[in-house]
Amino acid sequence: EVSGVLVPVGLAFERDIPAQGLEGSIALAQRGTITFEEKVRRAAAAGAIGVVVYNNTPGSFGGTLGTASSIPVIGIAQEDGRRLEQLISAGRVEATLTVAVDVRASRNVIAEKPGPGPEVVVLGGHYDTVAGVPGATDNGAGIAVLLTIAQELQDQPLPFGLRIIAFGSEELGLKGSRFYLDALSAEERRQLVAMLNFDALGSGRIIQVLGSSQLSGRVSVIAAGADIEAMRVGEIQGATSDHASFDRFLIPNIMFASDDFSRIHTPDDNLDIVDPRFLGEAAALGIALLEIPEFWLR
Repeated sequence: EVSGVLVPVGLAFERDIPAQGLEGSIALAQRGTITFEEKVRRAAAAGAIGVVVYNNTPGSFGGTLGTASSIPVIGIAQEDGRRLEQLISAGRVEATLTVAVDVRASRNVIAEKPGPGPEVVVLGGHYDTVAGVPGATDNGAGIAVLLTIAQELQDQPLPFGLRIIAFGSEELGLKGSRFYLDALSAEERRQLVAMLNFDALGSGRIIQVLGSSQLSGRVSVIAAGADIEAMRVGEIQGATSDHASFDRFLIPNIMFASDDFSRIHTPDDNLDIVDPRFLGEAAALGIALLEIPEFWLR
């Protein structure tokens, strides 16, 4: 619990920090453009004892920091943030900021189909969601695709091992996938030839494919031959998922997602908005990619 004067810092760029610093103050920052982690790190370096981030669209939001913060941080609704700025413009505003930490256990659920050699392809998707959200597209849909692929390939011989992982705590900063990789030995990580991730599927107009150019390029060829509309993208602004954890170890990876993120992390992310077509197409593309043995073997 900390108490201090609220000081607006805009988007919390370096130019937004007051010249006199923020010593003993609570920074009021707007969400957007740069990560929450960068906003908090810059405010703390200037002496802030806490940070309040208000949403850049109507309503509240859920967010995570990439690393633990040394000062308390909370998120509030856009209308509350703007009201605070109005109060500050009229005079000094003091606030008390209280944050409680709740530590809970998380698990990764792993199923393995051994192969004839040491090579392993990982299929992944996270099974957690954010508080108060049904999580149908993010990421019940991804787990449904994982289970479908597992069922389709359970009796099919493959020239590599298949490891299907439902990751925990993705929404808290990719913690499940990071823990999984950190727990492997260097030799075990070298055996991972690729990772296919399924996340935020089910709503929109088209499937998006992002990640390693070799993998996404091959998926584009497969999609064109199967009359599936899939678009290669470099990144999804403001979003990441468990495939990014594999980047740290230079393991080729790819993510399948649909192109509508408007209801993710909201109570509207329910079964009513899920289009089964996207799930079927993502499963079909993933299976077709896995069925090209010469593409995987080193």
